[in-house]
Amino acid sequence: MDMWTITIIGIGTVFVALIGLALVLELFRIIFAPKNEAIPVPVPVSQPTASSSGINGSIVAAIVAAIAAASGQSASDFRIASIEPVGFSTPAWGHIDRLARGPRGA
Repeated sequence: MDMWTITIIGIGTVFVALIGLALVLELFRIIFAPKNEAIPVPVPVSQPTASSSGINGSIVAAIVAAIAAASGQSASDFRIASIEPVGFSTPAWGHIDRLARGPRGA
């Protein structure tokens, strides 16, 4: 057999194998497809009631203590004017990586 015949037979074998694999995967999709069952309607979650200031006093105290410990100052040396939640879209592994790296500039 010459070089071109072997090449054509090899390429043909690969394409037949790929088509066979595609058919097997399609068959698996048909066999293991999820059944059409009634989808439960999600129940709305009630929002927790906030205090008049919007933030619980113990949360403010914990934040003040954390800032005082991190900065090395007394808690009476500074005043927290407002606390606003910031939405982070970082996944959990991203938070772990940030904690492992430590503070910026360190």
